[in-house]
Parts: sequence; structure tokens; C-alpha cells
Amino acid sequence: MKTKTKKMNIVLVGNPNVGKSVIFNYLTGVYADVSNYPGTTIEIAKSQFKSDNKNLEGTNIQIIDSPGVYGISSFNDEEKATRDYVLKADLILNAISSITLSRDLFLTKQLCDMGKPMLVLLNQADEAKIHKVKINSTLLNQELGVDFIETVAIEGLGLDLLHQTIEDTITGQKSNFQFKVAKISTKIDKYILPYIENVLSREEALMIAEGDEYIASSNNIKLPNDFVKIRNEIYKIRRNEIEELTSRAFIKESKSKRALIGRLLLNPIIGSIVAILVLYLFLYQFLGVFVAGTIVDFIEINLFNKIYEPLISSLVNIFFPVVNNNIENLLFLNPLSAIGTFIAGDYGVLTLTITYLYGLLMPLVLGFYFGLAVLEDSGYLPRLAVLTDGLLSRLGMNGRAIIPLILGGGCVTMAVVTTRLLKSNKEKII
Repeated sequence: MKTKTKKMNIVLVGNPNVGKSVIFNYLTGVYADVSNYPGTTIEIAKSQFKSDNKNLEGTNIQIIDSPGVYGISSFNDEEKATRDYVLKADLILNAISSITLSRDLFLTKQLCDMGKPMLVLLNQADEAKIHKVKINSTLLNQELGVDFIETVAIEGLGLDLLHQTIEDTITGQKSNFQFKVAKISTKIDKYILPYIENVLSREEALMIAEGDEYIASSNNIKLPNDFVKIRNEIYKIRRNEIEELTSRAFIKESKSKRALIGRLLLNPIIGSIVAILVLYLFLYQFLGVFVAGTIVDFIEINLFNKIYEPLISSLVNIFFPVVNNNIENLLFLNPLSAIGTFIAGDYGVLTLTITYLYGLLMPLVLGFYFGLAVLEDSGYLPRLAVLTDGLLSRLGMNGRAIIPLILGGGCVTMAVVTTRLLKSNKEKII
């Protein structure tokens, strides 16, 4: 017996680099409809849920792979896009990493407080074993009220169970794992209650409580003057609950060190000292001065200005020599001709263009991505953003803006490049 035709949106939500794309491909197959989120260059992948279950024939089950975010709000285009898809979602699939649990659970807790049916994928379980980290998923289930499925997405482990769970949910069959409405934090609930009667959904009320101006204005609600302070209070409660939960969820000894380091990095005194050292030594001195200054100067001047550009001009002159300074030379590709100047002159396509692309811009871009990878993969970037968010939010930016601000002291070009972290045009202009 076939089920009635159903239309359902299942949104994949998670931090960057937690394996969402691999999970998306498994659930949908290779083909995906990739389109830009309106008004941005943010790409959103959507595709139909792939299933051989005859009871699902005629259904319209769409899987949406949202951008990687650390939280849902309106700080940048990724968060706006994720927020809008989550608000319209029927089911939420939250992918988190087993090795960065304390970082990833911030988003998980935020989704829990929204009150939507969700299922959590505890991915990268293989890397957790390598790092000798064991996680009590049963405890997480009890404390948060949602089911956790352990997966190794790149190997396909656990994804068959996820696929079956989605099928059972759609067809109304019993399953060992289910999409559940999570337990809502009572401490955060008091901030949400004043808005619930005036909005369409609990998730919108949470967004307004956390200071989302767009959602507030769309519901004709004016935010209080101290909404930044209230948002920081909600974030602080959520972080404290996460730290307490992860300190119990990690089973082995090695976890306590990781959790302790995470707490210390968020400590106002110790965290600020570490932040100053990271900002000065790593961002300013290493990226802003050494990479953007020393390395770029060496490559641009010694390799390109002194070796590459003279070589190109010499080759052009050898193959297209000047003959008696005839007017005919203007038609040939020699350094004194119009075409030669365009190709190999001081500002030529094969001289200055190549020098700027590979001698100046490429080292800057590589340095930026290296620095960003170190900060993100180590889990320090969100902690740095949290520490600086309170101050920078008063200037109209979020905590991530600290990176281009600091780099600007060493290299303006590097600072401009790193504004890609700030997807809001308002933040970039500031």
C-alpha cells in the first residue's frame, strides 16, 4: 500500500568540515541542483531523496545541504541562508564531528531550542578512535532528548541506518532511531517566552530573542535596546551547558584535557591572553608581516622583477628584434612595438600581470587559507570569535572580524582578502 503523496524538506545543518557533503551525496546520489542563495554567491545543493522503497513512490522528499555555519543568525550570508532553510524545514539532520564535540554542540543546542524534529549524526567516529576519544552518545541522547547515530561518512558506515531511519519516518514505520523534538533549555526558555505569542513559530521567537533584526522586523517586533547584551547572555548559558555536558560525555582520560583547554580558551582572563598571543604572533607577525611582507617581497623582487621579467623581455627581443628602428617594427612583437609593450613591457600581460598574480597575490591567498585552516581545524576560530564578539558587535560586526582587523596592521591586501570571512556587505564596508 502506497502512502499519500508527501512533500517534505530535510535540511542538513552543521559546522564547516564535518562531512555534510558526503552525507548529502549518499542520501541523494551524485546529481544535485546547485543554485545561489538569492542576493549572494552562497551555493546551496538540493536534490531528491534517493530510495528504492515502493511506498515512497510519488513523494517529494528534498534534501538540502545548507552552508557550514557555527550558529544560526544573520551575521553573514551563510548564516542567513541556513536560518531561512531551517525555519522552513520539516526535519533537521544535524551533522557534528566526534573530535570537535564541544565546538559543534553550540549549533546543536541552538537547533534543540528551536523545537523542530531533528536527528544528530555523530560523524568522524574513526578519527575519534585515532585520537583515543570515546563519546557517551547515550548520555547525549538523554540530556538533549534527540537520537544520535554514529557515522563514518567517507566509509559509508552508519549511513545505511540513517537512510532507513528517514524512510521509516516518512512512511510512519517504527525505527530504532527517530527524529525527535529536543529538550529545551529552561534557562534560555525565559528569553523566548515573551515573543512566542507574537510570532508564527518557536524558532522565530528564538531568533528574535537572540537579536535577529530581520526576523524581528518581519514580525513587526522592535528589539530592545540591550538586545546585544541579551544575546550574549543566551550564548553564555548555551556555552556553559555545552561545557558541562561534554565534560561528562567524554569517557576517556584524554577527553578531560581537551575539555579543559576548551574552557580555558573561553575564560575572560586566560582566553584573552591566549587570544592576544595568537593575534600578534600568528596573525600579525606570521601572516601579516612574514608572509605578506618578507615572503612576498622575496618572490616578487628577487624571482619575478630581477629574473622572470628580464627573461621574458629578452626572449621577445631575440625572436622579434628591432631592425633599424623602422616603423615596420610597430607591427612586430618586439619590446619597443605597441604589441610588444602590451605583451612584455613594464606593465605587460606576460610581465607585470604574471608577477602580480604569482609573486604577490598567490602567496597572500595561500597564506590566508593556511592560516584559516589552522584556526578552523584546531577549533580555535569559534572561540576567538566568541571572545571578541561582544566588543565587535557594538561596532556592527561579529567576532570573526578580528582577523582582517589585525591583519590590516601588517598588510592591507591580506586584510582585504580576509574580509571574505565577513559575508555581510555592511561588515565588509566597516
